[in-house]
Amino acid sequence: HTVYVDRRGVLWAGTHAGLDRLELNAATNAFTHFTFENDGLSQNHIFSLHEDEHGTLWLGTFAGLSKLLTPAQGPARFAHYLHPSGAFEAEWRGQVRDIQESRDERGRKLWLATAGGLALFDPARESFAYLHHQDGESSSLSFDGLVSLYRDRADRMWVGTAGKGLDVFDPNAKGFKLYRGPAAKFESALSVRSMQPTYEGPDSVLWISSNHGLGRLLRASGVYERVVLPGVTATEQINCMLQDRTGRLWFTTHFGLYAYEPATKQITRYRHDPNDAGSLPPDENVDLVYEDEEAGLWLTCE
Repeated sequence: HTVYVDRRGVLWAGTHAGLDRLELNAATNAFTHFTFENDGLSQNHIFSLHEDEHGTLWLGTFAGLSKLLTPAQGPARFAHYLHPSGAFEAEWRGQVRDIQESRDERGRKLWLATAGGLALFDPARESFAYLHHQDGESSSLSFDGLVSLYRDRADRMWVGTAGKGLDVFDPNAKGFKLYRGPAAKFESALSVRSMQPTYEGPDSVLWISSNHGLGRLLRASGVYERVVLPGVTATEQINCMLQDRTGRLWFTTHFGLYAYEPATKQITRYRHDPNDAGSLPPDENVDLVYEDEEAGLWLTCE
């Protein structure tokens, strides 16, 4: 589901069968596998990973939010955070699909895209606040089923929903008012799987992977454009997106790996070559792509 390399050079992979740890800087490339059954995970489905400003690793799972503990914090490997009432399934409906972090004068917050709305977790107080859809309230979330998050430099949180498009939340507005302009209405029944900005500025573009294929949102105007990759149908889902340190965009699909040059708009497709052992596997199904500190790309394939 997700891959992350932390500041110590350790690669973490969240899977449907637990959490994997690979020490990239170690001579032996030591590998550890954590599970619900043996290591105290709250659930084996790990959807999202986030390393906070203190170097703590947070996990978004099918059963909520968890934190990886250090040996100095005791014998337990993970701490789990549920709704104070204990009615976790009713309040969050389980899954935490994405995690983002913000800081203001009141402290640090983790933003959680859950299946039951937008949750804000205060790590210092270990407390939660929630934003939900409210019928008849135009400034509320368009839908509680959330899939993805992106925080821009203006501290606005872009919220991808499962079937109702894209919302924008401005925490600096009085009363935490949620703004939904043209960006939220560019297409009906849109499930936003992930978002990737190319750059921040007056003409910045937000790339969007959804159940309607690939698109890009021109944030200044709110105009949404479809983008069709060679060999991929217009409605084919993009599994993952990444902008590397050179500015090149990478898209993973069930039909191979694609590289996009924003300056020239040139698209390169990487496929399986039976004569090249270093090419993609035969089925060409690429799920995730991640760039490490040495500019190496890591791919997960099915």
